[in-house]
Amino acid sequence: MNILIIEDEPGIVRDLTSLFLKIDTSINILEKLDSIESAVNFLKENHQPDLVFMDIHLADGLSFEIFKQVHITCPVVFLTAYDEYAIEAFKVSSIDYILKPFTKTDIEKSLNKFHDLTKHFGSGQKEYNIKIEDVLKALKTDTVKNTFLVSSLDKYIPITISEIAYFYVENGMTYIYTFAGKKYNLTYSLDEVEKKVDGKEFYRANRRFIINFNAVSEIQHFFNRKLVVKLKAPVKETVLISKARSSHFLKWMESH
Repeated sequence: MNILIIEDEPGIVRDLTSLFLKIDTSINILEKLDSIESAVNFLKENHQPDLVFMDIHLADGLSFEIFKQVHITCPVVFLTAYDEYAIEAFKVSSIDYILKPFTKTDIEKSLNKFHDLTKHFGSGQKEYNIKIEDVLKALKTDTVKNTFLVSSLDKYIPITISEIAYFYVENGMTYIYTFAGKKYNLTYSLDEVEKKVDGKEFYRANRRFIINFNAVSEIQHFFNRKLVVKLKAPVKETVLISKARSSHFLKWMESH
């Protein structure tokens, strides 16, 4: 399989190259490009690759500009630290949208999606003229996030989902609390967070808390058949599960 990398961060390029070789030694990296201009020139002068891994933010602009200058018929996997371009990405030949920092598993899933789609739409097919609705259906794409980008002083910090013990609301603001004991403000409401996390790993305990399964240390019975959830990470107040949700919560815990 021939893969084209369009990414302006040398560290990311090295990581991708290393992961490709670990996942599939038959992968051939055609070229490593770092700008819109170099990508357009390459795609105009060469045959289309089987698959493109493309950063959205390049040194000379957003990579969506590439699609305005050259007709890309092969599938694309977008890499980015931001999640606001997902819908626009799927309008152009995208089969996946990976948030940085990514893992080997993230890359493997994207490659598996490529192979599955190739089988589904025909292995000899070179033109991937697929409607966004068809792609979303085939990939079962959802809004689950692997990383939340938080602001701290004058910089942004990526917080991976595995680092988060719980989300909570305090004085009308939503916060992340990590297993490392760090607290970060989020721009999302708790309702929005609930839609963005994996329901298998996180549970909406009540109006103020969404908790990570791995953060639960024990569960205690409470007054009127409610439950008290003890967490491994410090918490300012008691995390309560209502009587109406207690049975559902216990089943959720047992499902892991």
